[in-house]
Amino acid sequence: MARRRKNTPDYFLCPHCGAKVKVGSLSCRECGSDAETGWSEGADADLPTGYGDNDEFDYDEFLENEFPDQAPVSPAQSAKKWLWAALVIAVCIATLLYLVC
Repeated sequence: MARRRKNTPDYFLCPHCGAKVKVGSLSCRECGSDAETGWSEGADADLPTGYGDNDEFDYDEFLENEFPDQAPVSPAQSAKKWLWAALVIAVCIATLLYLVC
């Protein structure tokens, strides 16, 4: 049975995202980088826009494009929903008061 040396770390830092990666792992659990896509020099040259260090990534725009049904609700849309809910509740209360009296 082989023993590990006491001074050798069990992990290294992913050069792409900085997460701890166990020695011997095939890819980073955080970003998916591996020896061909993120651990070798120049591997980020073929990444799509929005994934590099210099590009700004708009998360809300990404959600809107990729998941249109699950995009964040704007404050105006939220206010409309609350207005309709308040109107329905007021009508229900008015109807109950009319029936009781």
